[in-house]
Amino acid sequence: MNYKHKLPPKLDRRYIVTGGSGLVGGFIVLQLLARGNPPESIRIVDIRRSERNDMRDGPASEVEFVQTDITSPASVAAAFSRPWKPPLVHLPLTVFHTAAVILASDRSKYQYHFPELVNVTGTKNVLEAARNAGADIFSSTSSGSISIRPVDPWVAPWADSAKNFWQTLDEKDFSQPLRAQRDFFGNYPLSKAVAERKILPEPMGDIRHLKPGIFSITTHLVASDAEARKPVSEGGLGYIGVVTTLEGMALEVLEWNEEHVADAKTRKAYTTSISLADQIKKLAPSSATVGHAINSVK
Repeated sequence: MNYKHKLPPKLDRRYIVTGGSGLVGGFIVLQLLARGNPPESIRIVDIRRSERNDMRDGPASEVEFVQTDITSPASVAAAFSRPWKPPLVHLPLTVFHTAAVILASDRSKYQYHFPELVNVTGTKNVLEAARNAGADIFSSTSSGSISIRPVDPWVAPWADSAKNFWQTLDEKDFSQPLRAQRDFFGNYPLSKAVAERKILPEPMGDIRHLKPGIFSITTHLVASDAEARKPVSEGGLGYIGVVTTLEGMALEVLEWNEEHVADAKTRKAYTTSISLADQIKKLAPSSATVGHAINSVK
């Protein structure tokens, strides 16, 4: 299945992709290359190199990688200020910010500092560096999980299901006051909601809040991409998916089997968002140094 012919045309721009070694950021890099952008026009800013096989050879392997701690303003500034090759210096700059730490199971308010440091402070640092670098397009990846409310585990004997077991994911949250921490299912969506509001407190002038498509992450959540399908003039993306959900799932299964066709003993073990976060925490002896915490897996 090949959907490259459905991609938009190449633009003569420079691109910085934070979290470009991970899932979402990695696909952004691959699609930019598929559109015809040369590797030297793209820069990956991340805490580690990619473990993805599809980025270890071909044009993707030629993309510049700059190891960066987004919780450190100095580290981010250094990554963004690195010189570009002469033919590219004067091209306009787009920044895709996808770096984040995902710990979906952390719910206690006493554990909020870690995702706040990476997802909120880190986003602030990246946004500031993008402005200083002269970027005229800044695209930050949020999360459809922001709208998910915690499920009440206490179910009355006569009830059909738990409260909030069935939910609809939509974009209404952004236009409403920030909910209390207890009204999010975890610290991750809270940190993403706070970061959203720091990036775009209120659309003014020649700027819009472009609402992305949302995809369901569990069987009891129904996603609505109605806002994303609106035209840009109305705050949407004019979104039309290049593949259906069924086609996308089939591609995932196909790619997984192709990658694991070899003997199980040689099967590749990937770093998950949780195991990476645990590794980062072990490297940080105190909250002062816990900032070495970029996880670009989405």
